[in-house]
Amino acid sequence: MFFEGARMNLLDLLRSRGLTPVHVSGAKGGEWASPCPLCGGKDRFHSFPEQEGGPLCQEAGTPGTFWCRKCGAAGDLLEYLTSVENMGFGDACQDLKVQRKARPLTLPKPPKSALPPAFVPQAWPLPSDIWRERAARLADKCHKRLVSEPNKALDWLAARGLDLVAVRRYRLGYLVEEPSKRGPSTGIFRNRKAWGLEPQEKKNPDGTLTVKHSLWIPRGIVIPDYVPDGYTEGALPLRIRIRRPDKDVAGTDFPKYHVIPGSGMAPLLLGAAARAFVVVEAELDAMLVHHLAGDRVGALAVLTNRGKPDVAAHAALSRAFTTLVALDYDKAGAEGWAWWQDNCPTARRWPVPAGKDPGDAFKAGEDLRTWVLAGLPPVLRAAALQTPAPQGPAISPAPAPAPAPTLSVGAQPEPLGPSLAGEAAPQGEGAQARQPQATPHTLARPSAPAMTRELRQQLVRLAACMRRHAVEFRSGSWRTPGHLTDAQEATLWADLLPLLTPEVDQLLRAHPAELVTAENLSQPL
Repeated sequence: MFFEGARMNLLDLLRSRGLTPVHVSGAKGGEWASPCPLCGGKDRFHSFPEQEGGPLCQEAGTPGTFWCRKCGAAGDLLEYLTSVENMGFGDACQDLKVQRKARPLTLPKPPKSALPPAFVPQAWPLPSDIWRERAARLADKCHKRLVSEPNKALDWLAARGLDLVAVRRYRLGYLVEEPSKRGPSTGIFRNRKAWGLEPQEKKNPDGTLTVKHSLWIPRGIVIPDYVPDGYTEGALPLRIRIRRPDKDVAGTDFPKYHVIPGSGMAPLLLGAAARAFVVVEAELDAMLVHHLAGDRVGALAVLTNRGKPDVAAHAALSRAFTTLVALDYDKAGAEGWAWWQDNCPTARRWPVPAGKDPGDAFKAGEDLRTWVLAGLPPVLRAAALQTPAPQGPAISPAPAPAPAPTLSVGAQPEPLGPSLAGEAAPQGEGAQARQPQATPHTLARPSAPAMTRELRQQLVRLAACMRRHAVEFRSGSWRTPGHLTDAQEATLWADLLPLLTPEVDQLLRAHPAELVTAENLSQPL
């Protein structure tokens, strides 16, 4: 041992090795210079005998650090003994009189996967029965008020494409404020307990708590979510969001949209059985898209730019030919697009042709039905061009979706062909040009369903239709003869579309053959 019975001192250690530390500064508790025991020199090795070292040196009560400005050697006394003196770690600790504690044996952690975890959709809980009953009464009352006579709320909705037919279809309403003893009111107050809600605690600036037993609901356009029960009279809402008048939020930090506490927060899914979907942020935009093009597409309102599909929406999107992601055309919408690009193989960035969202585009005079159809693959677009826009039957409950392929990253992809080319996400503070770019996206290839007698009969009918019209299915896209007129194309798709059930489509996309014709479709797959 070195310096047995006394505390080890860095300067004494250096002198015992024939080095001659010279005091050069009083800063940092004193600085000394000497030749480096590793690379030589004259005064390149700097010692700081009063500076604290690492935890072990602090435990031993032996301060002192060193640094060579030439070779870069640096550390505390323990580092000097092990690196410069080549002393074993145990012997160095013994010289420093460090009592090493036994450490439990731990196994090395496995390396992290380079792939992000697969997306698991959330199953949102339903609001309480009491809340839904109270919300139904409020929504019905507000709906009857809105449609009973012309008013500014109806004009505002009509300017964004939701005419009186749409207002009745989606049971939109308007909540009028009630008089208040405290002065002008901008809403109504109800008892929280009557709505099945617990009292709300609010912390005051002085640290005390105030318990609120009243529920404040602001005036404005009432936007109820009745899915999956359907927008029919007597249905119970899952959520009520209120679009407040601009004058009530101007100059304040209050948001334009207010969700009544107790609401469910699942995304709004309209047309769950559709084979194509348009994804937007706001419910009113989803209703607008569904109102104008609901015969061809479903609509999904994810509520924010970071919103994601829940279990029901995830299953519906997994069966879709394409998913047109029309999040708001701004920086936030561009940031939200990144998730869809990574997790939804059929996603295609499809911003509105004008403005920020579908409501803005309608106000600017854009034909939103044409915009939606332009983003669809030919198999859905051709028949849609012959079909007028829907005008308002009540939305019936969507059927329970069949098991579908996963929507997460990592499945074996199959190219969809040029008809489903995607679009790059907006970049920077603004956003990208609104013309689609030729960036292909893929649809996860599902496993083939079990071959039942019904499925076999459906394939035979499909083969006969393909033979009659000379149609092929190649690399995930339908190929038709190029010489057909518009009327012939319309007839072709009118015959073909009813035969493309989800099971048939799933089988075709799982088939390993590059080319599916009427001949090989008649053979066992």
